[in-house]
Amino acid sequence: MTDRTITLRSELVERLESLAAQHGRSLDEIGNDLLSELLDTRAPNQCGSWALAVAEGMEAAGIDWIDDPDASLNSRLT
Repeated sequence: MTDRTITLRSELVERLESLAAQHGRSLDEIGNDLLSELLDTRAPNQCGSWALAVAEGMEAAGIDWIDDPDASLNSRLT
């Protein structure tokens, strides 16, 4: 693994440092964990495409879908 540098505003660094101190962890550990959690939440890496991620989320939602072969025609009626 190669380390790289990201520049943050000083107030964000201070908040991260405070959080790390509260939890008895290093700034790198806290920063890496928070960034990983944010990325997993906002842009999951488990699947290769956003369409697959949406489909998997819809399946997991347990929604009773209506199977209507003419849905595209019926949805356009006013």
